[in-house]
Amino acid sequence: MISPKRDMLRNLVVLAHPDGKSAWLDQGGAQGGGIGGRLLSRALERAPALGLTTLVGFIFAHNGPSVALFEGLRFARWGHLPRVARLDGVERDLLILGRRLD
Repeated sequence: MISPKRDMLRNLVVLAHPDGKSAWLDQGGAQGGGIGGRLLSRALERAPALGLTTLVGFIFAHNGPSVALFEGLRFARWGHLPRVARLDGVERDLLILGRRLD
């Protein structure tokens, strides 16, 4: 089981794609402001020009707003890893959401 440090995850949201590049957002200034949606939409627009055919997000299942953001942009649930991390003493599930761009 993964036990990430609380401070590392508490204020961050990550948008990642398969080539290993990620965008991290501080929830204090970004949450609910539409920045994540704009960044993810821009990633979807630019991905083909970068030769990317698939985008994948790893999102904790209890993070409803992030799950809704990805699903609202037509990402599908490709995987569910039950109880793979412990955050603040609570075991959490991880969802894998993906979208093919072709």
